[in-house]
Amino acid sequence: MKTIIAHEIRLALTFFLLLFLAGRIGLLLHEFGGHALTCRLLGGRITEYSLFLFGGGRVHYDWALSTVIGSIPAALFVQLSGIAVELAVGIPLAVLALRRISSPFVNRLLAATAGVLIVHALFYLVISAYYGSGDGTVLFALLQGGSRRAFLISTFCMTVSSAFLVSYAFSPATRGWIAVRSRKLRTVLIVMGVVSAALLHGALTIGEKIIVKDTAYAELKLSQHSRLMAEELSEFVAGYARENGSEPDPESIAAIKKALKAKYRQFPIEVPLGIAVLLAFIAGFFLSTHRAEDHHSPVTWKEVGVLGAFSGFVAVIILMAS
Repeated sequence: MKTIIAHEIRLALTFFLLLFLAGRIGLLLHEFGGHALTCRLLGGRITEYSLFLFGGGRVHYDWALSTVIGSIPAALFVQLSGIAVELAVGIPLAVLALRRISSPFVNRLLAATAGVLIVHALFYLVISAYYGSGDGTVLFALLQGGSRRAFLISTFCMTVSSAFLVSYAFSPATRGWIAVRSRKLRTVLIVMGVVSAALLHGALTIGEKIIVKDTAYAELKLSQHSRLMAEELSEFVAGYARENGSEPDPESIAAIKKALKAKYRQFPIEVPLGIAVLLAFIAGFFLSTHRAEDHHSPVTWKEVGVLGAFSGFVAVIILMAS
């Protein structure tokens, strides 16, 4: 029993550290290899940037009058560059991981990074285009009516499909990460390890957002409907003050807020998308059981230590850059 617990702890730590490293590599690529680089290529200047240790990040930039950023294509190029870089790096890494050109340790890191980059990029594309927040403000303005619905449906399906393919492709290798003979027990331990790692990472992400108050980041993540609601509320208060010589009472403000929330309410697309992605991961894992497993390469404490040291190094870089 003690041996199984030790295996599970080691496996859960490995999944957590791989998830952390893959996410932070993706964050650096997204913000600096994407937004910052394309901004500089178009003659812009980085004015500010901030990175979360577990969450996302932001890059603010300024543009010289001589640049072409005044055009919609250039603005769209800069906004979507982060997502594009994630996909441009993630897909080749997935190919390398599947070809298993290196040691089990390197292949684990390649597979985790590829999976996180691809699924995150597409997931974020759907969310930002739907709400018109973050990297999707220009896309939200360009896509209207049927074209927006078609785009969202197609990217929704692409996101779910990518989650299934990532899980289906890399799940057989994970079954060799733990030195347990029973196939069913290995499956249970892997599922428990993944769930534990995801819950820990999610809790740390939420906790960081609560502790670290970044109003600029929160502003970037506001949906277009929230912005319109705030504008209408401000116009109501200003108009009331002009006509009556004073601001409306709290009851009137509360009533108009309630009406505006009903007017601009949006279906939370992240809920069905998240559930669909989770189900796709589960389906890919269990439907791949018939495939031949890779040779056993159990995770060792030495490997966990190396991942931990690498994670600490990356964490220091992000904290220094924040």
